[in-house]
Amino acid sequence: MTDEEPLTPEEQQTLKSVMDEMNYPQPEEKITIFSIFKKIIDTFDTSKVGNLDENELFAVRQLQHLALFCGKLNYSELDEYFRKKGEVVLATSLSKKGAFIEALVTQKRQLLSTKHNLGGKRPWHQRNQEPQ
Repeated sequence: MTDEEPLTPEEQQTLKSVMDEMNYPQPEEKITIFSIFKKIIDTFDTSKVGNLDENELFAVRQLQHLALFCGKLNYSELDEYFRKKGEVVLATSLSKKGAFIEALVTQKRQLLSTKHNLGGKRPWHQRNQEPQ
């Protein structure tokens, strides 16, 4: 084993740019239900994936309008405050009534039932039986 020091961020960036120039093949990102839900969980701005009722939607819109207004007037502290206040409502809306987990479980069940109903080869002892 060699005792080499890890690459610095600058060296990593240089290596990445050289590999990009060489058109080095990159593995394709596998898209699954879990990867989509993971991206939703990890997203900083959840305004496009919130589970809001009418009152919450109105409140979030008002907070975003106030943040935009404060941003135009260069009141960065107020802009950040109103954005974070709206994000509190949005982030917690994903867990309201278990909607996020329910959507994940429902999608998983639909995927499994679709795979199961595709047919294909059945075990030898079930070949003469009708699928249920």
